[in-house]
Amino acid sequence: MTTTAQDLSSNKFSTAYEVELFTLLLVHYGEYTLIPELVRIFGPQGALDFCECFAGVTIEVPKENTVFRAARDAVVFSCMEQAHNKDSEAERLASWLEYSVSEVHEVYEKVKNLERIQWEKDEDKG
Repeated sequence: MTTTAQDLSSNKFSTAYEVELFTLLLVHYGEYTLIPELVRIFGPQGALDFCECFAGVTIEVPKENTVFRAARDAVVFSCMEQAHNKDSEAERLASWLEYSVSEVHEVYEKVKNLERIQWEKDEDKG
C-alpha cells in the first residue's frame, strides 16, 4: 500500500519535534529557503497544505515597495470613493501621504480605470 500526500495531509502534526523535523526535511530535500517562514506564518499544517497546493509551482513574491504602493493606492481609492467632496479628501490624503493633490487624483484615476477594466473582464466571462 502506497502512502499519498492526501493520506499525510489528513494527519496533523502532534509534536513540536514533528514540526521541526518536517521543516528540516523540506529545507534539506528541496533547499527551499522560505519553508521555515511558511511554517512560522501558517503553522505546520498550513505550510504542508500550502506545499501540497503549490507543489512544483514557482511563486513570485512582489517587492516590498510594490506591496506598499498597492496598499497605498487601495487606501487612496477607497477614501476617494467614499468621500462626499473628492477635492477636500484629495487634499487630506495629499497632506497625509506627503503627495501633491494632483498625484492623489492620478492614483485615484489609475485605480478607477483598473477596476473598470476588471469589471469588464468579469462581465465578459459571465
